[in-house]
Amino acid sequence: MSKRTKGCLIGGIFLYVLLATIIILVMNFQRQDFHSAATASRDTFGYKDGHFGLLKHADRETDADWPAAEVMMEPVRIEGEKGKFLYDFSTEAKPGEVTPPSRWNEGFLGDDAVALAAFATWVPGPDDPIGEEGWTATLTLRDPATLDPIDSARLAGLGLPESFTTFLPPKTYQTPILRLVFLTEGMEYPRAIGSVAGDARTGARITYNLKNDDDGSARHEVSGKWLRIDTNLLLWHDTPLKCHVEFLTGTPETAELAVRPGAQIHFGDRLRLQWLTTAEHSMSVKSWVGSFEPAASLPEPEKEAIRKRFSNRSARPEGLISFSPKDPPEAAAKLYVRTSSRDYLTEHCGVIGEAGISWDWRQEESEEGVVIASTPGQTPDRPLQLVFIPSVTEWTGEIPGLPDMPNPRTIEDLFDCVLPRITLPEDHDDAETQLLGYIGVGAQLAWESEKLWKTNPPAALPTDRTFRDTTPQQLLDWYLDHTPGSYVRYDEEDLTLHFNEEEGSWWKRMTEGMRTLYYETLYGSPLP
Repeated sequence: MSKRTKGCLIGGIFLYVLLATIIILVMNFQRQDFHSAATASRDTFGYKDGHFGLLKHADRETDADWPAAEVMMEPVRIEGEKGKFLYDFSTEAKPGEVTPPSRWNEGFLGDDAVALAAFATWVPGPDDPIGEEGWTATLTLRDPATLDPIDSARLAGLGLPESFTTFLPPKTYQTPILRLVFLTEGMEYPRAIGSVAGDARTGARITYNLKNDDDGSARHEVSGKWLRIDTNLLLWHDTPLKCHVEFLTGTPETAELAVRPGAQIHFGDRLRLQWLTTAEHSMSVKSWVGSFEPAASLPEPEKEAIRKRFSNRSARPEGLISFSPKDPPEAAAKLYVRTSSRDYLTEHCGVIGEAGISWDWRQEESEEGVVIASTPGQTPDRPLQLVFIPSVTEWTGEIPGLPDMPNPRTIEDLFDCVLPRITLPEDHDDAETQLLGYIGVGAQLAWESEKLWKTNPPAALPTDRTFRDTTPQQLLDWYLDHTPGSYVRYDEEDLTLHFNEEEGSWWKRMTEGMRTLYYETLYGSPLP
């Protein structure tokens, strides 16, 4: 190869690398205006815990770990040091495959019936005093058929509880909220166990249930025949909705669970409960036990036998459930039970108390055939009064529009939707997650990201970490401007944003950029 040829080759490579570098730099600093059509089908994968897949009916499966008609073994309790103890179920025969009766019914049973009487939406405003002591938001309840506001005189005539017209807004995640208000008939214990809603134009699910029920008002409320259920909306524009709400139905059964270790009751072949213990403080419950020191008060031969069981990890039996006081302590009295079915317990079984029905069960731990659950604040000196409703059905209805949304139905590009207020958490990693999420949900997109703020936080967030009257496009531009090394690729066909791709991203960006530049130079028009 001649020197001239080598020089041309080296020069060409140098120019190619230089051009590629310039293209990457231009792409990093160039701000593109993206487009997200408000009526495009949203059959995409989920955005974090809110799901932008298609709106679907609830899962019809029924979970169970023990046959409800079969008696559970008497629990063996082993006391340990520092308030710890074990329940030993290791000698109990495993149940094998458990097939409970289905909880699902295609319609309401007996005289049970529900009707959607009203709905409301609430959107956090730019200057709302969210988090301020004593502040509550007032809702505009609307007729679900005509969308007209229902005046206070009519609400009073209907007998609607005043509490259904206000709520305490959540502080942790300020998206719009949808409230559905139902009038029930024939139901002694009205109960909705879940709801989802979707955009009737796009088919996408656009609701999201917050995990923290302690933040803001309770998500569910029952007063006589009235029932309300709240869920978070992942949109800021007017659109018709399709809703699915799951209601319990069927003849209620009641029973008493005696305050005695090992006491059991069952509701036919659907649910069995076994009383275990109460605790003045919340306990940490685990099925894997690394070490355990028996209590000093136990006889020495018994202590030695327990230590021997734990000395050989490979021979340690399954079916040991440990209870340990939490550190630091949590002052929350709880009752602990063993259950045959998580589904039937947490969704179908309520505790009857002086203040009404509590459906507050929490699964603590599970091992094959053994599921431990708890309910808060129960008095240990009286039997537990329980009510069980055997079946669940799914109500489906439509709402023709959301007139209280800040953006009209006619908006064409969701990147231009105005989001009146979003407040980011203090933790930078969580703040970045939520900021990217607001961009995604505001534009109704799925998204993937490699986060950068944990190691390289932005230099300047708003003083109160709150963005007011901004759009997804403006939030995206702000993120790219304030996050060194950030990059976004938008797949408009799949309605997906890709933030900060790593593997192969530089090569893809370089080749796509050069291809675009080549086409525009050659043909004088944008790449189709």
